[in-house]
Amino acid sequence: MNEYHSVLENYFAVSVLLFCLALLGLLLKRSLLARVFCLELMLSAVHLAYRSFSPRGAEAALPIQLDWFLMGLCALQFLIGIGVIALYYRQFGSLDSEDAQELRQ
Repeated sequence: MNEYHSVLENYFAVSVLLFCLALLGLLLKRSLLARVFCLELMLSAVHLAYRSFSPRGAEAALPIQLDWFLMGLCALQFLIGIGVIALYYRQFGSLDSEDAQELRQ
């Protein structure tokens, strides 16, 4: 096995570990802010897995453009999520996700 495959396996193992930890945090945390951070960590783990499998060298122009698009998408999702959470906190005074049930009624 060459060095490239071992590095690929290491990057993929880290991305799987990050994704699993973020999924666990998403399922166990009650705070909306912690859940947004866990979603961002999941998206970053998927981005790391994508980057580890993308081609290197001269044919890497399209993956680099997609890479910048994914990073911009992560930033946009985070900004929108923080804005919604700030409005929610201003309205209810709490970041507990159990209080979000009031929004449905």
